[in-house]
Amino acid sequence: MSEDGQKKFISKLTDALEEGRKKGTEQGFDLAHAKLVRRRIIAERVKESRKRAKLTQEEMSSKINTNTLSYRGYENCKNDFPIEYLVRIADTLNVSMDYLTGRTDDPTNRGEDSTNLAERIEQLEKAVAGLKNG
Repeated sequence: MSEDGQKKFISKLTDALEEGRKKGTEQGFDLAHAKLVRRRIIAERVKESRKRAKLTQEEMSSKINTNTLSYRGYENCKNDFPIEYLVRIADTLNVSMDYLTGRTDDPTNRGEDSTNLAERIEQLEKAVAGLKNG
């Protein structure tokens, strides 16, 4: 390869590497931005749900077994909520994980509702059986 050909090849290679770096940076920015948006959604929904339940940050942190300082950091978007804490929060506040993570705008915990419904059906069946026998 001639010296001129080598210069062109190096120039093309440098351009390709620079373009790849820019695209990678853009994609990295997009992923970082998406993560921040998700963190904000979760923090806002946890905070709204906690306030609706009339619990303080101190009370909530105690219920999910973490310290108040860490909990405040999660609600203020300083850190991501660990998944085990989100599960405890959903259970404590009787909201769905789908709601907390922004997958639905319906905060109801459908699984809990169906469990309560099954218990209620069982109670009614026992009452009906008692009426038939007595």
